[in-house]
Amino acid sequence: MRQNLRALLVSVCALVFSATLAWPCTALAADGLQPDPDAPSASALSELAAGTALTDDQAATQNDEEAQPEDNTTPTENPEEDPEKNPEEEEPTIDCYDPDSWNVWTKTEDGTYVATNVNGATGMEQTDAKGGLGIDVSVWQHDIDWAKVKQTGLVDFVIIRAGWGYNLTSQDDAEFLDNVKGCIENDIPFGIYLYSYAYDTSTALDEAEHVLRLLETAGLTPDQVAYPIYYDLETQDPKTGRPAGQDGEGNYHVLSNDQVEQVAATFCSAIREAGYTPGIYSNLNWWTNYLTGPGFDAWHKWVAQYNLTCSYQGEYDIWQCMCNGRIDGIPANVDINFDYVDLDAPAEVDDSVETMYRMYNQYTGEHFYTASTVERDTLIGLGWTYEGTGWIAPTEGIPVYRLFNPYSDDHHYTTSKEEYESLAKIGWQQEGEGWYSADPSAENAVALQRLFNPYAETATHHYTASPEEVEKLVEIGWVHEEVAWYGVDPN
Repeated sequence: MRQNLRALLVSVCALVFSATLAWPCTALAADGLQPDPDAPSASALSELAAGTALTDDQAATQNDEEAQPEDNTTPTENPEEDPEKNPEEEEPTIDCYDPDSWNVWTKTEDGTYVATNVNGATGMEQTDAKGGLGIDVSVWQHDIDWAKVKQTGLVDFVIIRAGWGYNLTSQDDAEFLDNVKGCIENDIPFGIYLYSYAYDTSTALDEAEHVLRLLETAGLTPDQVAYPIYYDLETQDPKTGRPAGQDGEGNYHVLSNDQVEQVAATFCSAIREAGYTPGIYSNLNWWTNYLTGPGFDAWHKWVAQYNLTCSYQGEYDIWQCMCNGRIDGIPANVDINFDYVDLDAPAEVDDSVETMYRMYNQYTGEHFYTASTVERDTLIGLGWTYEGTGWIAPTEGIPVYRLFNPYSDDHHYTTSKEEYESLAKIGWQQEGEGWYSADPSAENAVALQRLFNPYAETATHHYTASPEEVEKLVEIGWVHEEVAWYGVDPN
């Protein structure tokens, strides 16, 4: 299935990106390696070579680009180069690995998480995190004693680094398998993250396959991974401060916001297709200025901001609040996170309904509707705009048939089996039952209206449950035809 997705993306890449977004498709640079964003600084490496390496408890002096979110630094010296950045959001830089700056966490009897700094002063307190306190770990937390971590009673979840960039074994995190094993053996819920260097759909898909290979190597299945598979987006072009990817030769590829969204969608689609839940990690600066497309609302959000509170204005699940936490059993400073929605809690699933997602193709004018999250994410990766939930459909009832016109690149939907068969006879491709319509007489039935644009040659029909949208479209010349089918009001 993943091979089919790769083939689809590669086949349309030149057509969609090169023609419309001036984003040429590129092949992977197999002869080059990408740097580990967590690698120790040159001074730390010198200490290792000289035999004066730090003890595990002092390992905090390592320079970890990934653990220090970019929202604590100014992205460009000249703000005019990056008009999307708001300089007022800058915060003081924090040295995540200063051995003289750390916070020991404890949990009170009433469930409050409390940080005590190196001077013995009480700092941050958290009481409203439904899913509790979590940490994220990589090889640079060294050899973790997971039994001790469990015994603290502090750590409710862990996000484990799989690696970074290209799908190469040399870019796997060396502690990934041991960290997975430690969490499983000590019954600690966990998720996964991968640091991204991707700059187009091909490299993004390669990074997804990197994660999926390691999940397979670890013998994991989706039901064992309680938290999402997070895509860590924070690589920046050093010249402009803009989001970028980096190839194996060290070249940066600057990305627009739309391109970052399409990279993310490609990764998330492949992860979801494999049965796992995708998510995105980044810092406050990126979430506020770059990761602003509607597609990001389709995935779980993990926000990094080293502060007493998180000031991100959008919805999010996890907040990474500091990088210099201390937990017994971990011989180095570690990132501290709080889960505000309890991602490990069993989801309440109503099998009688499903969400219908609404997509828009700005190049053809077509609106497209699907209940498939994989199809939704794949289309976002191909440049479609995600417009959120179109309506809620029942999972049984009157079939709504889906057809595709290969001559106009347009879809049509109908509850009429006769229309479905008639259109097939004149060249439309039948795509089967797309979803179901509710019984019109049901108390919770919601009418989906069908409108026709007499001036368009393609994308001539539109469907909506919004009376306001119907009114506006009629005002500009659309023809209100009839009720197309019925959704349901789940409330």
